[in-house]
Amino acid sequence: MFQDPGEAALARSLGIETVGPKRAPQAPLAGLAARLKQHFPQLSDGDARDLAGAWANKMFPEAKAIQWWDAGLGPHDSATAAALVAQGIKPEHLAVRIDGQRIGAVLRGGASAARIAGLLRRAGAL
Repeated sequence: MFQDPGEAALARSLGIETVGPKRAPQAPLAGLAARLKQHFPQLSDGDARDLAGAWANKMFPEAKAIQWWDAGLGPHDSATAAALVAQGIKPEHLAVRIDGQRIGAVLRGGASAARIAGLLRRAGAL
């Protein structure tokens, strides 16, 4: 219901009888979403919440996700991190240099997790 008679008249002319309840403000970010926003401040709060869910769905606790981010993966790379883990690759492996190139750069160049694992094994780093 509209309290102000002018607002009520305007609303009736627009075919609006009542106003729905106000949306409650969203709770502040917490946990993994807050850490995502801290590491990647360009993310919106909504994106941070969504991406935190993606990392959590891939079974990454906050501390492990942070290790991957610090190693060079981005907020959208939860599936990549999961594929790397499945190959036995750890965040610290992304800093390994093989033939003068960091493994993280090879990964960013489009190499698959299996290819990365092969390179690391051949170099004796995995």
